[in-house]
Parts: sequence; structure tokens; C-alpha cells
Amino acid sequence: MSMNKHKQFKIGLLGAGTVGAGVFKTLTKDKKSLSRKSASNYDVSVVCVRDITKNRNIDFGSTKLTDNPLEIVNSSDIDIVIELIGGIEPAKTLVLTALKNKKHVVTANKALIASCGIELFEEAQKNSVSILFEASVAGAIPIIKLMSESFLANNINRIEGIINGTTNYVLSGMEQRGLSLASAVLEAQDRGFAEADPTADISGLDAVNKICILAYLAYGAFIDMNRIYCEGIEEIKVQDIMLAKELGYKIKHLAIASKDNHNINLRVHPALLPEEHPLAKIDNEMNAILTYGDLFEKILCSGPGAGAFPTASAVIADVLGILLSQTRGSNLKNLPLLDPSITVEFCIPISQYYLRITAHDQAGTLALITKTLASEGISIEAIIQKAEESEAKHVPIAIVTSRSSREGIDRVCEKLSNKDGILGTVIKYRVENYEKGKS
Repeated sequence: MSMNKHKQFKIGLLGAGTVGAGVFKTLTKDKKSLSRKSASNYDVSVVCVRDITKNRNIDFGSTKLTDNPLEIVNSSDIDIVIELIGGIEPAKTLVLTALKNKKHVVTANKALIASCGIELFEEAQKNSVSILFEASVAGAIPIIKLMSESFLANNINRIEGIINGTTNYVLSGMEQRGLSLASAVLEAQDRGFAEADPTADISGLDAVNKICILAYLAYGAFIDMNRIYCEGIEEIKVQDIMLAKELGYKIKHLAIASKDNHNINLRVHPALLPEEHPLAKIDNEMNAILTYGDLFEKILCSGPGAGAFPTASAVIADVLGILLSQTRGSNLKNLPLLDPSITVEFCIPISQYYLRITAHDQAGTLALITKTLASEGISIEAIIQKAEESEAKHVPIAIVTSRSSREGIDRVCEKLSNKDGILGTVIKYRVENYEKGKS
């Protein structure tokens, strides 16, 4: 598409929900400043919503409202399409149509990029237009730009991230205020840090989408998300958070990508982090990504990862980037190429583990636990044993083990669960301490 600085760029917005409203308000309220920064003139000329009669507490002014998204993606007047409707379909079809019609696309849709990225990128390249997705991972943190541009000189060894603001807020509420998981979720919803249906966040699926995108940028490999190990926070109890704290750890929901030679490993799960670990200090709705490279050693990026305006910040930055590149006549940047030598491992690396065992207060139980761990070559590095109440007939025993395989720990848990002296199943979580060579 031929553009110059004298042209009035027209933007079409698909979706006016929480993020869409934030994008629209910022683009219109700060139009003078943003036009100066991008050396361009622009208008948000059309906004597509599901129901044009709904009161959205937004002053759309002269901007046209429509309930037909094709009116935007097929319009010859629209230069840039902002897709904020989420999900795979109809978002995929609409984005592909926009690209085929030689329109630049900006999206915050992590599920779309993670699942259909290759197809979308190829279509964009074929039509000499951009598809930008900074807002798809970690809100206002410019991690996409860093991975695709600033970090290119590095071989990325490992990425550790708290990349879901909902789960981090929930875990912080459980730790700081003793809330149950259900109560913490309700509080997050009330404060706008969780969706009406938080399933994708709580289950870990949202983080899976995001780590897939980061792995592609870091390693040149798109991964089948259905094969990635994923564990949510549904089963975490306040008791585990408090016991972990006594042992010197904090429980965080992590997304991890690591590379060893030509093999990469991706996983999403709760884990215990030492209190001095950089990610252990990230609380509430904040996101953080710790990247290990061979030239810079490690870089921590943190900031708000959810909400209308942090996400809008990333969306608008992409829009301005397109405008600026077009007015300057610069070449569009190509995304990283796929690396055919990369293979994906779907194993869980050896690690220390946290175990919580609810045991009857009787002689011999601890000996049974120790013997069972020893049968798998696992020793105890730290232990807490105490009654929750003075007259309790059973006590929680919290253990941090030596390094073990996931399979070895699973066998221990199976041997101990519901056995003599032990009440119910054994609870287990990984301990991550990469910097000290313990994960």
C-alpha cells in the first residue's frame, strides 16, 4: 500500500469491549499528541460492535458504528484494522480478509497468534503489509519488540514469566489476605483483573498461548499447544502458600521456555520460587518476564499485564509504529523465520519438589515417608511438621525434596497416598531455582 505523510490514515476498530474502549478513548483524546509522534494524521472512522444500540459510556462522536465487521475489513477506505474481538473465529477469517485486502492489522489476540500465526504472517508478507501483536503478551511490557528486535544478537537460553495477571492477583490475595481461591477470583473480577469467565486464566491456557508466542520469537518454532504441559492454579490451597512461605518460598504460576542445543521445552505450572528470586517479588496484577541470553546474561521486564489501558498502550504503540514506518517510507520488518533444526521436548526436567502430606499424629508415619522417598533415591532437604490445632489428630507435613524426576515423585505420591497413617492424596509442586542450578 502506498502511503505518504499527506494522507489521512483511516483506522477501523473491531470490538469495543474493555480493551477496545480504552484504545478508542486514547486514540481520540490524545489525537493531537499521537499524530505528532507518528508524523501522521489519522481518524478512527469505523467501530464494529455486536449491538449498536447498547449504551457503552463512550462518546463515539462522528465515528461510525456498525455491527458488520466485513464493512471494515473489505472497505477500500480503511488502512489499518485493529482486531480486539478475541478467540479464533470469526477473528481469523476477518484478519485474513483484511490482510488479503492489503490492510495492516494490529491485534491483541494471543489465541489467534499462537494457533494460526504462521498462516497470518505468510499472508501479511504476501501482501506487503504488517500484522503486529505486541498486546498479545504481557500488556504494556514491550516484550514482543524486545524478542523480535532488541534481543536478536543473543541466543536465548531460557524464558521464565509471570504472564497472566489474573492468576498472579489471585495468588497474591491468597498469600497477603488469606483469601480462598474462589474469594480471590471474585475480588479479581470486581477489580477488573479477571474476566467474567476466568477459566482460561485459572487453567493456564492463557499462559500457554503467550509462551508459545515468546518461544516462536526466541527460537523460531511454532508449537502444538495441545502437547504443552499445562497445570493451572485450581488446586492450590492457602495452606500450601503459608507452608511454602515458612520454608522460604513463594508460589507463583509460571510459564517457562528453555533451550538445550536444538531442543526446546515449554511448560506452564505453579511452582515454588525462593523468596529472593526476582519473580517472587512480582505481586498482584503485575506481569514479569525474566529472559536469559548468552550476551546479556539476564534481563527482567515487569509492568502491568492486564486491564484496559495497559493493553491499549501496546495496541496503540503498534498502530503508531505502522503510521511512522509508512510516513517515512521505511521497509516493513519481516518476522523471524522458522528454524527447521529445532525440535520440541515435552518432558518435565528434573527438579526439587514440594510435597504436602496430611498424616495421622502417630509414631512411624515420618519413617514411612522417609523410607518411601529413599526407595526412589530422593532425600529430604527441608521439612515442617506441625499441628494446625492443639488437639488435631492429623498434621500437615511439608517437605522440600532433593532433585528428582517427575516420574520418581509421582511414584512416591502414589505409594504414600491414602496409606496407613496418611490421609488423602499427596500434594506436589515443583521448586524452580534455575539461577542456582536447582531446576
